[in-house]
Amino acid sequence: MIIIHLRPAAATTLHVPDEYSTIQAAVVAASATGDVIEVSGGTYDEAVSIYGKQLDIVGVDGMQSTTVTRIIWGNPAEDPYCGGSLTGFNIAASLAAEQLKQEFRLRASQVQNSVLISAAGPYAGGDENSIHVESCHFLGDVTIDQYNYYEAATVDSCTFENASLHGGSELGFDVSSCTFHNGGIVVAGEVVSIEGNVVVGSVGIYIHIDSLGGVIAGNVVDGGGIEAVGWADLFVSDNVVKECIVGINTTDATYFPVVNNNDVSHCDTGITCSDESIVTNNLVWSCIDGIILDGWFVELRGNTVVDCSGDGVRWSSSSERITEISCNIIVGNGSGVTVTAGADIDLLSCNDVWNNLGGNWFGIINPTGVDGNISVDPLFCGPHLADYTLGAASPCLPGNHPDGAPCGLIGKLGQGCDDPADVPEGDAEGMQSWIRLSKSTPNPTMGCVKYSVNLRDSGPVRINVYDVNGRIVDTLIQHWLSAGSHEFSWDPRSNNDRELNSGVYYLRMEAGRQRATRKIVLINN
Repeated sequence: MIIIHLRPAAATTLHVPDEYSTIQAAVVAASATGDVIEVSGGTYDEAVSIYGKQLDIVGVDGMQSTTVTRIIWGNPAEDPYCGGSLTGFNIAASLAAEQLKQEFRLRASQVQNSVLISAAGPYAGGDENSIHVESCHFLGDVTIDQYNYYEAATVDSCTFENASLHGGSELGFDVSSCTFHNGGIVVAGEVVSIEGNVVVGSVGIYIHIDSLGGVIAGNVVDGGGIEAVGWADLFVSDNVVKECIVGINTTDATYFPVVNNNDVSHCDTGITCSDESIVTNNLVWSCIDGIILDGWFVELRGNTVVDCSGDGVRWSSSSERITEISCNIIVGNGSGVTVTAGADIDLLSCNDVWNNLGGNWFGIINPTGVDGNISVDPLFCGPHLADYTLGAASPCLPGNHPDGAPCGLIGKLGQGCDDPADVPEGDAEGMQSWIRLSKSTPNPTMGCVKYSVNLRDSGPVRINVYDVNGRIVDTLIQHWLSAGSHEFSWDPRSNNDRELNSGVYYLRMEAGRQRATRKIVLINN
């Protein structure tokens, strides 16, 4: 018996327009599997249709130089080799790649209208129909649907202008290092990872996870908030969220969600969670309501909730079992801590609940003076500048407890200054190991000032300019920065077409839980 192994022919490279006058002509001439089409710069006024082929199509001069009207990548006959890649194009209308059976990559391209990419399940015995999108610019909504149990769909380092990302994947969905202007992220999967994105607009981030878990970490979200639902492990951490209805919402995430180390401000509700949640080391400030909890077996530990006009912390359910309320700072809110009358709290210790307008404790006997609970000024370094780090004499620092209780750090943030009055003059103590904000030059200034940022680790960074009354007069940076040194400048004269008055201003940097401030003296001509 003679056994013959058939192999696909070696890949051929076809050139447009040198060998073929149009992209479509090259597609027709290409073999079904593995050929490469290289397209030189130019404008190609054609709607390219690719059916049942596995091709790599490359705009060799890049998306700024190579424009095509529309691309349709289809597979009506469910050919097992339909897939490939598209790199370096400006697509003037839309892109649709549907019913793919092989891996598909969209790279370094711009699409002016909508994008639809779907993988209908690998061919029999195959597992390579994953979808990957990287370094692209979108001006219309993007939808990705992948039915693949072997690899997550990925979207990395893309920019969305007036556009959102929607999608689902049988296994997973990863979105990282993307920027959304007037858009957001709405995705679902067995496991979902949303990390290091900047999302500006009312959509925010919404994920649905099924059984393997979800991570939402290191994002900057302005205007839309974060919401997660599903039945798997969930970690929401290290995000900066502001100007939204609900900052972080995990009330429909039913399997031990962890909400940790987030900075939430200027929202109607800062954080809201339900049963079996762990809420730790968050800073919630200048919201209406701070942290709202609805359920049992909830841990609330190491948070700072400050300057909220409504409730600082509230348990709003009829549950009679609360696991822990410990080491929180709840200060300067409309009310302090409200729990269900008669609730059984396993651990209630080392909280500083002070100066809340309507009262500090509701629903239980005031625990102040018992188990390390206190009601004293935490001595924030610069609350008028949203600096809630602690002065060296703060009763919330380890070893400073007025009753001598071994509480350790109370609240989210540690020492940031020697004396609260000193904070505008420089960086917080110990900060130089994490971040560095250089002195602005020239200072005093009559115009543009230069400054540098040095980060030990990459992460979301926000730099605002405040006046002496604590009002934000300009936002200079609000996005993800890589580790290392970065040079920037600020021109007060370009501040939204209105000239700032002469006087003292503060350049304020926030990077994770670290903060630094520099004073600028502005002199107008």
